[in-house]
Amino acid sequence: MPGGHARILWTLPVTTAEIEFRRRHGHEALEQLFDEAEIIPTDPFRASVA
Repeated sequence: MPGGHARILWTLPVTTAEIEFRRRHGHEALEQLFDEAEIIPTDPFRASVA
């Protein structure tokens, strides 16, 4: 559709500890932990960063 737009959502498996960390510290802080830990986003068995 001309002039339309698309929204692309990316899913990432997260642990319960990471969800709680995000609630306390925010999305940006959790992303920073992911970056620092150099996680492999497609690994469903990765260790929690929080």
